[in-house]
Amino acid sequence: MRKLILPLFIILFLGLGYYFFLIKATSSTDSKNEASAEALADKNQKPSDKLNSGDVTTAQISSRDQSTAPVNSALISETEKEKLQKWILEESKNLNQPHVDTKLKDVELKKIVENYSDAQKKVILENALDTTKTANERILSSYLLGLDQSQQSIQNLGALAQKKLPDFGPVIPHSEAEIRRGQELAVRYMAIDELSQRAQTDPKALEALKKQAVDAESSEVRNYAQRILKEIK
Repeated sequence: MRKLILPLFIILFLGLGYYFFLIKATSSTDSKNEASAEALADKNQKPSDKLNSGDVTTAQISSRDQSTAPVNSALISETEKEKLQKWILEESKNLNQPHVDTKLKDVELKKIVENYSDAQKKVILENALDTTKTANERILSSYLLGLDQSQQSIQNLGALAQKKLPDFGPVIPHSEAEIRRGQELAVRYMAIDELSQRAQTDPKALEALKKQAVDAESSEVRNYAQRILKEIK
C-alpha cells in the first residue's frame, strides 16, 4: 500500500482520520512523490501506520464485521445497501482512534471487501462519490475500492477518477469551495495512485490509467495521471 500527500489545509479540515487514511499514493519513485506533493501531505509514515480504525482486538473486529457487514449477494436490496453504508459509517467514526493493530485491521478490511459482490462494491463506489457523506466515509470507501483486487476494481477505480468534480462556486484561496474541491481531488487521486501501482504489472490497469490521462473530467486529474504515466514508461 501506498501513501497519499494532501495539502495542509485539507488535513486541518478533515482531521486526523482523513489524514490517516490517505495511504494509497505514490511510493514507486521520488519524482512521483514530488508530483503528489502538490495535492497531498505527510509522505513519511508507513502505510500500516495510517490505517487507524479503533482500539480493537481480533475477536472484536470479527464480531463487529459479522454483525454489521452485509452478506454477499448477486443483487443488493435497499436494506442491504443501507446496512453496508451503515457499516462504512461506523468504521469511519473510529479513524481518529490511535491505538489499533493496523496490520490486523488492514487484513480484516481486505478480507471483507474480497467477499463482497459486484453490487456491493458499486455501493462503495457510490459512497466514495457522494458529497453528502462525511470526509472519513468517502476516504474509507475509496480505500476499500483500492483493497479490492478483482478485475472489476479497475473499472470502479477508473469511474472514481473520471467523475466530474461538483461545482462549489468560485475557488477563492482558503474558501470553503477551495477546501471541498481539494477533498474531491483527494479521492480521485487515490484511485489514480492505485491504478498506477497496478499498471506496473497489470496491462488492464495501465490502459485504465492511460484512459484517465485523456478522459478524466477534471484537468487536475488528467494532469496527475499524465505525470505518473511518464514515470511508468
